[in-house]
Amino acid sequence: MGFSIKLTSKIPEIAAELRARAAMLVTVTAFEIQADAMESMTGGKSGRMYGSHRASAPGEPPAIDTGLLVNTIGVMQEPGSASGLKAIVTPNADYAPHLEFGTTKMAPRPFLRPAFERARDGFEAGLRSLLP
Repeated sequence: MGFSIKLTSKIPEIAAELRARAAMLVTVTAFEIQADAMESMTGGKSGRMYGSHRASAPGEPPAIDTGLLVNTIGVMQEPGSASGLKAIVTPNADYAPHLEFGTTKMAPRPFLRPAFERARDGFEAGLRSLLP
């Protein structure tokens, strides 16, 4: 009487699970960056007074005045990326790049890059934890 042994690879299932967990990590981290950037704009600032509004000083995150900038920071999946492995955190206020990077007349008031940097270690640790 004969017999046989069937070998079946679990790589497709493992890859799908790994992709799903990585996509969740990307999404969670993107929302953490968004929340951090928004939070960094709250609280006291040390810049000039303009009427009753105190602006941020150079190097500080922007101060909230009208709320437009802080309320337009959004998270979206990168266009054309169905995998969920790419997310974009972006402020949609036209003047956001001027605050983040500065201009010839104004020093930067970074808020998004510092939030990204604060999230980096946790994101990298999360990626490492996905690997056996």
